Amino acid sequence: MEATMHLDEAVTYKRASKFAMIIFLASEFMLFAALFATYIISRRGGSLWLDAESAHVLTSLIPTVIINSFILIGSSFTYHFAENAVLKGKSPVPWLFVTLCMGAYFLVGQVFEWSHLKHEGFWFNSPNLFCTNFFTTTGFHGFHVFVGLLLILYVMIKGLLGHYTKDNHISLQNIGYYWHFVDAIWIVVFALFYGEHLLTWIK
Repeated sequence: MEATMHLDEAVTYKRASKFAMIIFLASEFMLFAALFATYIISRRGGSLWLDAESAHVLTSLIPTVIINSFILIGSSFTYHFAENAVLKGKSPVPWLFVTLCMGAYFLVGQVFEWSHLKHEGFWFNSPNLFCTNFFTTTGFHGFHVFVGLLLILYVMIKGLLGHYTKDNHISLQNIGYYWHFVDAIWIVVFALFYGEHLLTWIK
């Protein structure tokens, strides 16, 4: 009877924590949606947008951004592999470490991109609305990636300590939801801010 009660409590906790994560991600989505809407409205109604020189600078960064994007999106797969490892009774740590490295590579790439743009005079205080939208949105996303790396480090430590089993790895799952969310949001960011420049670069 006592074992059944403990099992019920465990199931309730898993469901509650999963629901809480979904609610949290929904609220985060609304924040990003507001940023995306601001970008779209600014572009449609703003008289100050990208000049030809600034557009050329962004286009020149497309190869770097593409590589960074593939690495970040690929990290979703490596995190999934970590979850599958736990379900098979194996350690998730190797795949979590790969995910951590890939996420860190993306952030370093974003720092490189920002420093290059600043060097070219493309910064927060630039006299066009694109810059304000660009740095606010990519910076907000980059902050979420940074938080995600800290969370991955947390579950990696738990994995090293042997806290995860195939029946008990709820924190690994919840942080996985967060990480996949951050990666999915980047696809939208890329489409909005780099899509046009990608087409120019391809031509």
